[in-house]
Parts: sequence; structure tokens; C-alpha cells
Amino acid sequence: MYKEIPNEAWVYAMTIPEALSKTQINDFKDIYKNFDKEKFFLEAKKMKILPNVAHLLCYLDCDTENWTEVHNIYEIRNKKIVVFLNKLFTKLNNVGMNKVCLAENFGTLLSTNSCIGCFSSGDVDLYCDELNLDLLDNIMSEFGFVWSDRHTRVKSFAKEYKSTDVIGEEFWINFQWKPMTRKKTHLYDQRFILKRYKSSFDDVILYKNTSIRMFNPTMALYFNCIHISSGHYYILSPGIRLYADVDRLIRKCDIDWEKFNKMIDDDNIGIRSDVVLHLSKKFLLTDVPKNAYSENYSKVKTTKFINSLVTFNPLIFHFPKRKKIKFILFLVRVELQSDCTNVVRSLLRRFWVLLIDWN
Repeated sequence: MYKEIPNEAWVYAMTIPEALSKTQINDFKDIYKNFDKEKFFLEAKKMKILPNVAHLLCYLDCDTENWTEVHNIYEIRNKKIVVFLNKLFTKLNNVGMNKVCLAENFGTLLSTNSCIGCFSSGDVDLYCDELNLDLLDNIMSEFGFVWSDRHTRVKSFAKEYKSTDVIGEEFWINFQWKPMTRKKTHLYDQRFILKRYKSSFDDVILYKNTSIRMFNPTMALYFNCIHISSGHYYILSPGIRLYADVDRLIRKCDIDWEKFNKMIDDDNIGIRSDVVLHLSKKFLLTDVPKNAYSENYSKVKTTKFINSLVTFNPLIFHFPKRKKIKFILFLVRVELQSDCTNVVRSLLRRFWVLLIDWN
């Protein structure tokens, strides 16, 4: 008997159902039978993976009528988001803002043609060029959105707008003109990535018969690796949902691995992408080809602490203090292995700034 719903159940829910083995399916069914539907519902909603859980339970024909109803709510909700985004991109095109792309979570959902109902986040991220940013306030106000300083840490590279008009509850659109999300903690040289970012808008795809622009799958995977490693340090909230993006891109899209490897090599992010791909394979059984990794992958896969990460709750990671210290040391090690020169340069620059501020 289980006292609490084990983490494995949530990992299974975030895995594509067709990829689960018979043993895993039976394990999930056994877990589900030990708890009432209400507990499953509340826990999944709290972790913001309720539609994914409903999707798997419908697939397994477990209380199908009940979970279909739950899943349909998110399908209707997310289709409204698509309708709004189409209107927004059409408007942006009309004013000459054509260097804007849907990215990350919802962008991955659409670009991989995944189940439209399997998205429950309260925001959507758009990557954009810095040009014409002054037009955003008026454009977004036309759609009932207002600018809000939700996260002070992103003010230098993002603008966030909220509205209740799109889905009937608070919903956010985030415009971001840099692919990094924690400006004070990057130890590596970002110039390569910013150069790549600015050129990425020249090779985009459209979602079905809409104006919604998205990055091509190879570029999307590149940016997801940057986002997970530099914005969420591999395992911070929302945890495994980040890796679902990587998993879907690799499973459902034709990734140009030769191009991907050249990008991560040229931009010196090989160690970071290796960790992301390694954990995606560990968590979600992603079929990552051998040629996806950098030459330094042997340093990653043999790192004991990397492999120990999968023993934590991949949705809400909690570290004891000694583990936090170990994790910080691991991050420093990753940075040093990736680019020792720039790490030292960055630390010296920060030290110099501290000295100036001190005086």
C-alpha cells in the first residue's frame, strides 16, 4: 500500500503513453487503484500536470468518462489560446514586428503537434527582437492585456502582460528578447548565444493555417537546452515539464543533429545540452541518439550526482542543505568544464563591479 502517490506516477503521466512499457503501465494502474480519484485530481492540479494525467488515464481506459471531461476543459481552454495567438501574430505582422516566435512550452506543444489539451500553464512565452518594443503596450492593450512587473528579475530582457479575457482567468503573455532568464547567475559568455538568437528568426515555421510563428525543431531544441540549463538549472520548477518539451521535440520531429551539434559546439554549450539530454533520457525514456551528445558527454554520464538527480521528486525538487551545496558545486563544475576562461573572466568582472559599488 502507498501512503502518498509516488513520484513514478507523475513521471509516467509526463511520458508519451505509447512509450510506456507494460510493466510501467501496470505499475501506474496499481498506483491509481490505491487512491481515490479526488486525490489524484488535486495532486495533479497542484503540480500543473492535470491534463497530462487525464490524458494517460483516458488512454488506459481508467474511469474514462470522468477523465475525458477533465481533459476536454483544457482542450477548449488551449484552443482559445491558439485563436488569440493567431490574432496577436497577425497584428504584429501588420505593424512590422515579424521577428517574434512562440517558444518553449506552448510553442513545443504546437510545433510537435502534440495533444492540444496537454497544457495547463498560465503563461505563454514569445521570443522577440528588441526592435519596436515600444509598440507592445498599445498592441497588447488592444487585446485587453496590461503590463505588469510580475518578476523584477526579468525587467532587463522581458515584458510581461496579463489579462483575464483570453481564457476567463488570469493569463500571461511574456515577450522576451534574450533567451536567458537569470541574468545575475550566468558565468559563461552570452555573446555567442545572443548572436544565434538574433539570426534564429530567419528560419521559422507556421502553425497549421495560422500566422503563429515557431522556431524550427532543431533551433527549438537548442533554445530549450539553454532555457533548462541556464534558466532553471536543470531541475528547478517546473521540473519534469521542462523535459517533456525536449522529449516531444526529439520523438516527434526531424532534428538535424549535425546542425545541432555544430551550434552547441560553436556556442560552447555542449556540457549543458549533454546534461539536459541525459536527464530527459533518464526521466522520460527519450530516445536520444548517440550523435546528439558533445565530445565531453563521457564527463557527464559518469557524474554520480547527475544520475542521483533522478531520485528526487522531478516535479517539486527539495534539497537538504548538504545536497544544495553539492548541487552548487556541480553547477560550477559544469561551467568550468564548459568554458573555464570565460568563467574566470566573468567572476573577475563581477568582483570588479563589487569593488566599485563598495567604494
